Amino acid sequence: MLKVMGALLEKFEGKFLLQRAFFYIVSLVFLYAGALTSSIAAQDESPLDSLVNWQFEEKGAYPLMQRWKVSRDEIVSVENLNDSSCNALWHKAKNIPQPVTLPDVWGPTLTTDLTTGHGKATYCLDLVLPSGDPFYAVRMGSVRSASAIYAVFQNEHNATVVSLLHQNGDPGATLRQKIQNPMPPLLTLPHGVRKIALIAHVQNDIHKQGGLIETPVLDLRWRLQAVDNRATALPSALVIVLFTISIASVVVGLRYERAQGHNIFAFLAFASAVRVLFVSDIVWDYFPSFPLGRKYDLEYLSFFLIAPAYYAFIGYLFRGDKILKVDYVVYGISAALIFFTIFIAPFFPPGTVTLIREAMQLLWAIIGVVIARTLYRSVFSNPQQHQEVLVVITAAFSILIYESLAALGVITSSQEWAQGLLLFVMLMHTKAFVSNTRRIEQERDALTARLQEANDILEKRAISLDLALMRAEEASKSKSEFLATISHELRTPLNAIIGFSELMDRGVFGPLGSSHYTGYAKDINDSGLHLLSLVDDILDLSRIEAGTDELKEAPLDLGPLAGQVVTLFKLQASNQNISFDLVVEKNLPLLMAEERKIRQVLINLLNNAVKFNVVGGEVNLRVWGDEQGVYVDVADTGIGIAEEEIPNVLRRFGQVDRDLNRKYAGVGIGLPLSLALMQQHGGDLTIKSKLNSGTTVTLHFPLKKICN
Repeated sequence: MLKVMGALLEKFEGKFLLQRAFFYIVSLVFLYAGALTSSIAAQDESPLDSLVNWQFEEKGAYPLMQRWKVSRDEIVSVENLNDSSCNALWHKAKNIPQPVTLPDVWGPTLTTDLTTGHGKATYCLDLVLPSGDPFYAVRMGSVRSASAIYAVFQNEHNATVVSLLHQNGDPGATLRQKIQNPMPPLLTLPHGVRKIALIAHVQNDIHKQGGLIETPVLDLRWRLQAVDNRATALPSALVIVLFTISIASVVVGLRYERAQGHNIFAFLAFASAVRVLFVSDIVWDYFPSFPLGRKYDLEYLSFFLIAPAYYAFIGYLFRGDKILKVDYVVYGISAALIFFTIFIAPFFPPGTVTLIREAMQLLWAIIGVVIARTLYRSVFSNPQQHQEVLVVITAAFSILIYESLAALGVITSSQEWAQGLLLFVMLMHTKAFVSNTRRIEQERDALTARLQEANDILEKRAISLDLALMRAEEASKSKSEFLATISHELRTPLNAIIGFSELMDRGVFGPLGSSHYTGYAKDINDSGLHLLSLVDDILDLSRIEAGTDELKEAPLDLGPLAGQVVTLFKLQASNQNISFDLVVEKNLPLLMAEERKIRQVLINLLNNAVKFNVVGGEVNLRVWGDEQGVYVDVADTGIGIAEEEIPNVLRRFGQVDRDLNRKYAGVGIGLPLSLALMQQHGGDLTIKSKLNSGTTVTLHFPLKKICN
């Protein structure tokens, strides 16, 4: 019993391993999310005045999520402010300011109207910075809009100073503007100032959603500068790495006869590189005037490329060359989205491509369901792929966890985090691809070894068969030589027997002593002639099989020859009350054939037709032609042959072993000799017959035997 339980545990160990891994990952995610949520919640509940005692060196950046106020649909002027607080700004506002928690996004997610996110607003936040000498800075994140950001404070002379920290376009403009990089640079706050009003003017007319879509972060300037440096360097390095992986995969794939997997992985790496290139801001490092609207098109295009690339990669890993019906749906939708982005979106207002984001999310949902089903089937049907399954699940959960925590606000969305995560996921997929490739190579090597072993066995068997064939050929040659020799040896005494018996039958040297001897002499003569004919047939067949028989062809008219052969058998047929019917088609062409051998064939066939016929039967001989050549049909109404016995009668010395046939003489050489003679002429002999329904034998002379 213990052995049985151990075997069962060992059998299902691989499946339980993945289940345990999944359970541990989910548990850790919930524990981490809960702890982090509690920490952030506690931080958010604290008043903003706690910045006075915030230890940046120990606690790090402070997310500016709370205590903002916003005046919507209005750009409130910052000129001539007499106070460094938001209260002075709101005195100039037409609308009543509302408290808001960032991120603050305008416009619904599900919409077909691009103008849902169009609008403007003024945000303000009062900051009280810790005392001390460090430089502080704010990282706003992308605002997707025209923007102007100010710091309002009082200088050492108690005068209100309005400092423009950043401007991209004119938030107060009424006409559509050409906006470039929507990511404000690092905003350095005035040094030595503790109370600051941070004011942001925002106007969006290029996306279906606008507003302050990220949570600003306050930190020491040097640390934020380091983050910005990494945010600039990491995407460039990541793009180079991914492009290198893509090219290397294609190059390595050239070594293989089937490089499908390498090309799919190269496409995935390429799509990931394009994704990093256009999601990050490095495009503006090289093309400062690149329009934001067109960047959105390319950013979404990279998203539309990476979806089918990832789907094809997972499909290759776990399904190989198998194609599902849903594959056509995924690739079809992806192709339509790519076509729209490249060829149609440029003719519409900037940001139009963002309207189909939900369609892409639906496609990702389909892809997720199919991939989950594929992984589930792989876990239980292919234990060899457990390692690849675990790697892919880990990568997928990493992305899912990050996106979920960022969407819930548990962690701050960061390009640096996203790009680092993408690199991690790509490395995980590289691990899965390498593992899959090595496993396939090992399986291929094992299969090659088995094929080589089978080939060695087959080669040995082939050698044995060759030796057996050689022995069989030698035996056949010896038999043919024996038959030829015996035939020659038999002909001499047979000729003497035939000659002397004929002299005795005729009484050339006088009458025999008794009249009975005359009958015996005739019987001896007939038997000798029959035996000589049999010996001649065996000798002809042996020469044909040995390839020593020469064909002496001459123009031959089949009609007269058929008539002559029929005449030979009329007397024998009349004795059995068998009628003959000869039909010769007019204007038949002459054949190139040896008359003696064709005559022998016809004699053999008519002899069988008469011998195996019934009393009062018929024999029909027809000579005719068509576009395929010339034919001779010999049909009788005799006892017939069972269909399964036809191959047997065409073998040398083959006979139908039935009691009905025991009364008929013959050794079974007539039909095989006739077939051999027809094949020697390039023709063929076929038999159609049924038991007790007669037999039809057809001779076919091809067109090449017709005289021109």
